[in-house]
Amino acid sequence: WEEIDRTFNKVLNGVELAQPLRFFQFKDIPGMPLLSLKECDLNTDPRLWPPHLLVKLREGMIVPDPYFLNNCTSKSDVSPTQFKSTIRPGRYLRLEETGNDGSPRFHLFVAGSCPLASSVTASRTLLGLEKLISMDVSDGCSGAGWVFLNGATCSPWKERDGPFWLYEAYQSANPLCTSDISVPILWDTETHKIVSDDSWEIMKILSDAASDLGSCSCPKDVLHVISKQGKHNNIPTLFPDNMKHDIEQMFTNTVKPLLDAVGTGFEYLRNGRIETQLVLEGRMKMFAMLEELEESLGHRRYLFTNLTGVDVRLGFCLLQFDACYWDVFQLRSSEGYRGPILTGDIYPYLKAYT
Repeated sequence: WEEIDRTFNKVLNGVELAQPLRFFQFKDIPGMPLLSLKECDLNTDPRLWPPHLLVKLREGMIVPDPYFLNNCTSKSDVSPTQFKSTIRPGRYLRLEETGNDGSPRFHLFVAGSCPLASSVTASRTLLGLEKLISMDVSDGCSGAGWVFLNGATCSPWKERDGPFWLYEAYQSANPLCTSDISVPILWDTETHKIVSDDSWEIMKILSDAASDLGSCSCPKDVLHVISKQGKHNNIPTLFPDNMKHDIEQMFTNTVKPLLDAVGTGFEYLRNGRIETQLVLEGRMKMFAMLEELEESLGHRRYLFTNLTGVDVRLGFCLLQFDACYWDVFQLRSSEGYRGPILTGDIYPYLKAYT
């Protein structure tokens, strides 16, 4: 079949249509979630649902993600599309702006199983922005990427029946984009553009936008722990202006090594569960960082004096270890593994922190 694909593309003068056309031949999208998120309970096991290939967008067309195909190591000759802020120049989103029907102008697409998206969801709650930024939560992934079985609740799809796939947002923003189909997405319902699909950037955008409101609407039980700024030091924020550099440094030095270890975990899986030098080095850096964080948090409640964005990001990253990473990446048998974070007593301060 690979030879047929190559011949097909060659006849078309090198235009790679074989893989995109295969997607259009599906009678039904493979790997669709069997239940909506609301129908799931603690006994629901998505691992028993139909399997599917991971996909991405290449010049606007859905294709299998080459990173996970046949141990592919070749680099794509198509540069990925960058989705940065598409709103007018300036520091803040104007959260008071609404659509023609009175609904919030800005909308989030997230998934509960993704720690990056969950950190954005938590930021929205901590900053009290639920009424100012609407949100849809994915029911799961499929052979066409993240899917929302009951549709999207924002423009331009809110009046449409049936499932909504996240790749539609990417195609709407840029019909010829080359990109992963990832959550979270901050969506502009007025311009039908992606403000950003970078979770760390979205967290900062939301925090700055909340500060610009000049009033406090965050939950009362958060007020005594979250960072604040403003003339009277009473505006909640996750990224205080006078700490942004320090927060970025903390993110680079603490959270990023853990996220990089997740990347080497995928490297381990796609290489047939072979412990390459890259995988071993990534694991040792991860275990060293867990020990360093355990030591550091033994002396303080948060990474800084109060709760900041880097705490939110780190917390959701740590939650994934016991829930997923230890077993999926077979880390329990690794040198350096001492025990779980949340369900054991090996890391008491990390456990309390998370």
